[in-house]
Amino acid sequence: MNSQEVVQNLRKETREKNAKKYQNDSKQRLNKIINTKMRTAFIGSLDAFERAFGYLWGIDKDSEGPLTKEEDAMLQLWLLTRNKVLTNGNNQLRALENELEQYTVNWDRYQTVIRVEN
Repeated sequence: MNSQEVVQNLRKETREKNAKKYQNDSKQRLNKIINTKMRTAFIGSLDAFERAFGYLWGIDKDSEGPLTKEEDAMLQLWLLTRNKVLTNGNNQLRALENELEQYTVNWDRYQTVIRVEN
């Protein structure tokens, strides 16, 4: 093998290695973006429920004393429901990550084409 073939082989190996790294980086980027958006969706939904219905379990009280029996019952119900929503959301995120592992991903970066005119 002459030196030109060695150089060509090295270039080919480098291109393949860079392409594989780019695919892996693209997949990790997509996974991070999906994770953030999904968490924002279910945590934001919980926040909306707390703002709308929090008065039922005394969320607006400023240390005015202990919760009433009804407020305490509603708080316990809310905490149970909130826990189920968070658990389900996290389970779905893990399932999504497992699903994503079965795909090859290439990020089509934002590109700007500059035209040259005479």
